[in-house]
Amino acid sequence: MQKASAVFDDIDDLPARALFARRLLPERDGLLYRSMWAVGQNMGTPNDLLDPNIILDDLPYMGLLAWTTSGIAYNDSEFTGFEFLFGVTGEASLADEIQTAVHKATDSDEPMGWNHQIENEPIINFFYMKKRKLWRKPHFDGAVSFNVAVGNFATLLDVGLEMRFGDMPGGFTYIPDPLGRNMIYDATIDDGDGRYFYVSLIFRATGFAHALWLDGNLLVDDNQWTEQHTIEAEDGIGSAILGVHYVRPRWGIHFNFWFTSDTHKPETVEPSAEDATNDFGTIMFEWRF
Repeated sequence: MQKASAVFDDIDDLPARALFARRLLPERDGLLYRSMWAVGQNMGTPNDLLDPNIILDDLPYMGLLAWTTSGIAYNDSEFTGFEFLFGVTGEASLADEIQTAVHKATDSDEPMGWNHQIENEPIINFFYMKKRKLWRKPHFDGAVSFNVAVGNFATLLDVGLEMRFGDMPGGFTYIPDPLGRNMIYDATIDDGDGRYFYVSLIFRATGFAHALWLDGNLLVDDNQWTEQHTIEAEDGIGSAILGVHYVRPRWGIHFNFWFTSDTHKPETVEPSAEDATNDFGTIMFEWRF
């Protein structure tokens, strides 16, 4: 769940909870300002949910329950954003209970290995993002992006090329990465009647120093999967993200599809897993009050 503030043209008008944004964001004429907060959960499991034993050659059972606060400054040419994330992983994330309940309600396979999940660990992460638009045509725009994350959930750096085609708003496209992998923001500028239909295509290269969902616990010792896993993560991955966006004045729906290079060395991946990539899709619905 995400909640964005109104758009302000003066940084001092940001809500009091965004005090950090006033200190970190650039301040000059022509920029718009917003703050956001979000509460959410992220989880990951190995491919074989029916094996009750620990699986050391596939991804771990991992859950994240977190709250984020962010601030952004942007116009139709540039974007600067910061975010702080605070949360917990392990049993305290309630990922076991949530996934088990959903699978039971949908008559899906019950996950049997949550007793081998990543240990409880407090999570603190910081994100910084920068974008600059290179092209702006009536039905096409393109921007370069830079993002860095530092923390015990993710420490990474990525660069990307973001393109949009069709009838689109001003500003920048939002990539709804899973919670904790990138910052949350809404940097659109409604420069029409609020009705848009467009496609986004994003190419991104990411280098990892640490990723909890790939490497396990960072601050806590004695987690069996973290210390004994045999699956080896790649230090960097490439991804292509295709999005389809339909927006009305009061609501919008967004479909995004991720296609990645190998996230793990294929020769170390559990044989029953389909492959070493992390391809997936998301659906995001928004409502504007």
